[in-house]
Amino acid sequence: MSIDGNPAEIEYVVSTDDVWATTSARIRVNGPVSRTIDIEHRADGWWVNGTERTDLARCLDVDLGWTPATNVLPLRRHPLVAGQSMTTNAAWLRFPELDVVSSEQYYTRVAADRMRYESGEFSAELTVTDDDIVTTYGDDLWFAERIDRI
Repeated sequence: MSIDGNPAEIEYVVSTDDVWATTSARIRVNGPVSRTIDIEHRADGWWVNGTERTDLARCLDVDLGWTPATNVLPLRRHPLVAGQSMTTNAAWLRFPELDVVSSEQYYTRVAADRMRYESGEFSAELTVTDDDIVTTYGDDLWFAERIDRI
């Protein structure tokens, strides 16, 4: 990854409740300038770095803009069969901006192993495993994302 042409490393942990809705995310960007972003989804709303974010009230998930790992959250919560669609809202941490905005997202299961993802003007076909872990996102191949349930 790079920010303004400079190499950067991103470490993150996303926690969910029993129905795969985000409870928190901690993101650490290590690069020329290091930064930590803390996102919490509590009973009283969404908080980003300690500031309440009422504009995220409709969101159930966090979406980290550089990884398809967070696409698993709505897919696990709302299993779809071929031909079915769903709409969800996510607190999207954009990259490289590193700001959080509300994002309406659409998923359509095209086949057992493929999803169509759309948000705004962006769309991509996702290839998924039997348990909805994304292995390709558009033309990008993804390996070894670690998704643990603790």
